[in-house]
Amino acid sequence: MKLIFYWTTAWNSTIGFFTIEKSIDGVNFETIIKVKVEKENKRYNSVDEMPSSGTSYYRIKQIDTNGSYFYSSVIKVNILN
Repeated sequence: MKLIFYWTTAWNSTIGFFTIEKSIDGVNFETIIKVKVEKENKRYNSVDEMPSSGTSYYRIKQIDTNGSYFYSSVIKVNILN
């Protein structure tokens, strides 16, 4: 099973890259995927090739070229065996 993430953003030349972060408790997140920004691209996708069974939490982090960052809302995913 794969978990596919799709998101859009307004083009902004200050966006450096995105990361997909994962947590098993909804509090402590770790980066699992880094996504390169493509010039003038507004639509992105990425895949968690090996999502964990049970409940996991995910969020997208946008890191700007000046070091500032922003988080998406957290989504909760339940994967049954």
